[in-house]
Amino acid sequence: ELTAGIASSVGDSIVSSPVVAFDLSGNDSPTTTLTGRAAFATDPNYADSQAVVRVGVYLGQAYLSATNPHWQGTVGGTGRQFSTTTGLNAYGVGVSGAATSNGWSGTMLAAAPTAGASGQLLGAEVGYQLKAGNVSATATDFEERGIYDRALQATGLDFTSAPILGTRLSGGFAWRQFDGGNGMGWSVGANRSTKDDYVSILAAHTPGGTQAYAQATDQDGHLRGAEAQQ
Repeated sequence: ELTAGIASSVGDSIVSSPVVAFDLSGNDSPTTTLTGRAAFATDPNYADSQAVVRVGVYLGQAYLSATNPHWQGTVGGTGRQFSTTTGLNAYGVGVSGAATSNGWSGTMLAAAPTAGASGQLLGAEVGYQLKAGNVSATATDFEERGIYDRALQATGLDFTSAPILGTRLSGGFAWRQFDGGNGMGWSVGANRSTKDDYVSILAAHTPGGTQAYAQATDQDGHLRGAEAQQ
């Protein structure tokens, strides 16, 4: 199903140029779902992106995604969260994908940064499901040069346990290289989720901090939610 629409906005002193939007949703086969979105301003110099968001139109990078029970792929605007120690919040324009087969899993990202920045966002993760849990190896090479510079080259291992009394334990470590230095990063955590409660505990040390695709240089805290999990 392809849906098309047009949106604009009128203010006290300016009229926004129309924005044409397309939204794709449907099945390519009984097991494969296609989704996509694109929005284009007829005159980018006079488009009010904040106003048209109120009616569900998002100016930005277009994307097309295909999802299957065993694989997923996206082209266009895309990104990945790898791990606490090997890089978070990598988003750009390119391709990404994930697949699972016979206990093995793989994830990849190959993209360029957005917003006029230069650099590359490259990453790959391979995992295997054991009886005791999941173990994975990750390598990333992220660099973004623009208004806000950040960079990271990392290789690491992560492990997430099978549930133990309803709680999953996790841990990981990675060698991290970033602008101005390098060092070993590590993380340990625990997650418990029920229909009535959610608790997540994380402690981590990620040299380079936010300038190296981490939430902070040091993290030590927990998140607890009392709302029912959907």
